[in-house]
Amino acid sequence: MPARKAAAVAALALFLCAAAALPAFVESALPVGDPRPARVTGVVRLIGTGQFPRLVITAEGRGDVFVDEEEWEKLDGLVGLAVTVRGTVQPYDLAIGIHGHSIRIYAVRDFRVVRVR
Repeated sequence: MPARKAAAVAALALFLCAAAALPAFVESALPVGDPRPARVTGVVRLIGTGQFPRLVITAEGRGDVFVDEEEWEKLDGLVGLAVTVRGTVQPYDLAIGIHGHSIRIYAVRDFRVVRVR
């Protein structure tokens, strides 16, 4: 197998292993502070793998805001559309790797859709 093809296969295998581990990372996120009332405007997107999907609202200037799985039905049929929701946003620190690094992610819950564009 040529070196270039072997490198591509190795990169694909690494990506698949990382994608399979993503749910474990998300489940290990720790809440930071108290949830705050907020209005989130952005495009509803389905991300992740077929086995571990995640529903997010991609907000301008804020990045992805995750939607709790229990509340996905509120956004049923709105994937790909711009929406505005009002609810509470909880920040989480998500540990990545074993060296104590983390990133901040946000999740919206207890929300209602106030506008669809």
